[in-house]
Amino acid sequence: MTSLSSNLNLPFLVASQADKHVTVNECLAILDCLVQLTFGSAAMDIAPAQPITGKCYLVGEQPKGIWQAYPHHIAIWQNTGWTFLQPQTGWNGVIAPERRKVVFDGAGWVDIHVRQSDRLSINTGADSNNRLSLRGHSTLLSHEGSHHRLKINKASQSDVASLIFQSGFNGYAEMGLVGSNQFKLKVSANGQTYASALIIDPTKQRLGLWTDAPEGPLHLVRAGEPIIHERVDNTASACGTVFRKARGAIGTLSAVQLNDGLASEAITGFDGTTYIEGGLLQWAVDGPPVAGRLPTRLELWTASSGQGLSERARLTADGNLGLGTINPTARLHVAGQIRTNPSSKATLPAANAVGAGTIAYVSDEIGGPVLAFSDGSQWRRVTDRQVVS
Repeated sequence: MTSLSSNLNLPFLVASQADKHVTVNECLAILDCLVQLTFGSAAMDIAPAQPITGKCYLVGEQPKGIWQAYPHHIAIWQNTGWTFLQPQTGWNGVIAPERRKVVFDGAGWVDIHVRQSDRLSINTGADSNNRLSLRGHSTLLSHEGSHHRLKINKASQSDVASLIFQSGFNGYAEMGLVGSNQFKLKVSANGQTYASALIIDPTKQRLGLWTDAPEGPLHLVRAGEPIIHERVDNTASACGTVFRKARGAIGTLSAVQLNDGLASEAITGFDGTTYIEGGLLQWAVDGPPVAGRLPTRLELWTASSGQGLSERARLTADGNLGLGTINPTARLHVAGQIRTNPSSKATLPAANAVGAGTIAYVSDEIGGPVLAFSDGSQWRRVTDRQVVS
């Protein structure tokens, strides 16, 4: 018979042994450590300067000093000296400050990863599809000192990683990576058929509203419904959209330059094959920015059956309006003919009502049709300045 037990290496009492209580007390001290084995800290390579009697310490992989010869051992401080226990494979304990359970695998102490079941349910049932199920008023996921992230991972790009919002166990909204790596928000009116309300394309950096394929930075598609921008407040301010333009790059902006486009509204129509441009309203820089002011012109472009987009009208920063010309030199500059509808003398408005400078084409004046102007009180013929009679 050996003098030590097989598992815990406890010393046996022998026949006619003197001072049996010493051996018994030694066994009790070892048992006091190994039963409900708890370490006061993670593995250490240097013995503490002031060890606590009866406490168990986990010796590290490369110990020094008095612990040097006992890597991975369990060290117990007993009054005036250290007792070292050689762990056996399978011994386990808890590192109390970290609430971490470890086991000796024959070569060192490693964390225990316990798998109790392939399903977990709290206050409800779990199944093969919903392996984690919880029923309650709310769920709290909190940080442990700083950040906290909830991660949903999928196998491949064509799979789904999403959150579904249900009512009566029917899904009415879903958001996440649905069938691609683009972020989507999908909604359903009946819990069965879904429509993409929002999609963000990270590759092309595009945002789509009610479309799966945004064709620009912001692409909104609405069938059979006009776009309404509503503003409700107690001011006289109108609804509006602000366009901002700068040269340079984000963080290093520079001033816009002459002829730079500032904003535009393009009109397109479907010709049976593709969308083609039919009109353009554009604001452009009409001079260098001066003293906090930005000279701006407004351009109107249209397309005809025989010609693509062409500029038809321009209102300059100086207030000159050009029709058929991009360089108007007067308040109204027309490159071409001007026509005014004919008026009879009976239908001419009062000259003082329309004001001086108004022009009219009088169709029934004595001597034949004539161009007339208002001097503020009467209508006069352009030809001889005589009053229309």
